[in-house]
Amino acid sequence: MGDVGGVFREEADSYAGGFVRKISHALNPTMVELLAVREGVRWAANRNLARFIVESDSLQVVQAIGNRIQGSSLIDLLVEDIHALLRVFVDSQVCYGT
Repeated sequence: MGDVGGVFREEADSYAGGFVRKISHALNPTMVELLAVREGVRWAANRNLARFIVESDSLQVVQAIGNRIQGSSLIDLLVEDIHALLRVFVDSQVCYGT
């Protein structure tokens, strides 16, 4: 059991919002980070944002989202869910940042 969270900034780097969610079903750190990304994308989609940039400090997660490999593992299914959510945006990016 643990928590995931995210912080959202406007282009000028000002605070735009954030979230924290309890999770009880994550099997490993990659899954935790993917759950955080999915929650963040949902947050932005629910606010009808046209453009959205996801920045993660997990290179493995950024690569998993960028690699569009389909599979049936829990991680593959989470990545597919994130891809489906990202399609609602006019422009979206997933990038690595520390």
